Amino acid sequence: MLQAHLPQAVFDASGPRRLVLVTCGGTLEPDHLYNDSVVVYATPVKTA
Repeated sequence: MLQAHLPQAVFDASGPRRLVLVTCGGTLEPDHLYNDSVVVYATPVKTA
C-alpha cells in the first residue's frame, strides 16, 4: 500500500508518545506484493 493511502494519523508526531507499526497485510499477489497494509498503534503504560 502506498503511503498516500495510509491514515494521516500514522504521520502525526504531535500529542502523546506512541509507537506506530506498519506492515504488510492482505493477500500476496502474483507480483510478490501484498495488497493491503496493517497499522498498529501502541501507547506506553504506567508501571507501579
